[in-house]
Amino acid sequence: MIKVLQKAGGDAFIDDKVLYTSYGMKMRLETLVYRYLEEDIYDWIHTGNIGKLEELVLTGYADLLLGRNHEVEDADSIGFLEVLPQYQAKIQAIHKAVETGNLRAVRLLTDRKKLALCRDSRGLSPLHKAIVFDRADIAKYLIRNYPHSVNAMDQKKRTPLHYAAAYRDGGYLYKMMRKSGADPNIYDCNGRPAKYYLKHPGEIDLSAMRLDTKAALKQVLHNRVAPSYLESSIQQWLRDGQLAKLEQLVLSGSGDLLQNRSGTNPEPI
Repeated sequence: MIKVLQKAGGDAFIDDKVLYTSYGMKMRLETLVYRYLEEDIYDWIHTGNIGKLEELVLTGYADLLLGRNHEVEDADSIGFLEVLPQYQAKIQAIHKAVETGNLRAVRLLTDRKKLALCRDSRGLSPLHKAIVFDRADIAKYLIRNYPHSVNAMDQKKRTPLHYAAAYRDGGYLYKMMRKSGADPNIYDCNGRPAKYYLKHPGEIDLSAMRLDTKAALKQVLHNRVAPSYLESSIQQWLRDGQLAKLEQLVLSGSGDLLQNRSGTNPEPI
């Protein structure tokens, strides 16, 4: 079974550094990956794999589960899908509280460690968003109480540390995250570690991101597939030696995504 990472990973649907990724290739990739994701969702809802369904919701793709109640006979899945709207509403409330600077609401709503990692439509965790919206008090609260969130990645493979590097506070949040275990060696989709943005903060335009919420939501609803899913799928296919799926990836025109990778399966890939 293909696994969906809880942490958002590499976005294979973003244009490359020189913008040579073709629209047709992107569409083929989306179709291919969406088909496998649909297969997994079908399996999860029919076997009552609530853990996987919850991961999908927490990574910001609950919309993929909407309207499926009539397909399900498993009691656990039925129960989960019935409360899904409330679960979605809670996640949305967390992000709204961060955006508006309501620390009290953030404290009340993030009553589980998993919820500190819940993503919005752009793959932003509450900690990412606290920095984007200039909510330093909320960022400090999340770092102190949910230090595991400092290495969460968004759809561009940026952790909160990348954002903190571009945040103009004299490096306070950056240093705080480093002390809490933030990994400085995680590279974003442009191949840059967080420290790069200490010297080039303008390359992450936080103010523009605050204005981009609606546009990003429309894009996600159009694309439908979690960008992190492709990266985790490739890793799983390589581990399991799933040659048919790797071959389809190559035939889709995306064999370059397999460069500099190796599988653990003894069969040649």
